[in-house]
Amino acid sequence: MDFCIVSEENIITNMVVADSADALPGVEMRESYDGACIGAPYDPPRVYTAMECIYQEMTDMHLDDIEHGQQITDEQLARIELGQRQTDIELSILGGTQHV
Repeated sequence: MDFCIVSEENIITNMVVADSADALPGVEMRESYDGACIGAPYDPPRVYTAMECIYQEMTDMHLDDIEHGQQITDEQLARIELGQRQTDIELSILGGTQHV
């Protein structure tokens, strides 16, 4: 298995192949990851729990609902404005005052 040897400053100082992280006593070895390289900070990609994935899916669905709701509101507003314009035209034809 591939491991990174990491300094106290969290910098990858070397990369090794070993059977386990305990292969070199006194040396901190952490599991390697794609993109790890000597001289870079040890920063593996985050692994999300199943609950975090479910929460994110629910959040995405909620945001979709909000966005869809806003589209409905925009359509309703357009209908109201159209109706108001028609009412203004009818009032002006009948000699009434226009809505301001």
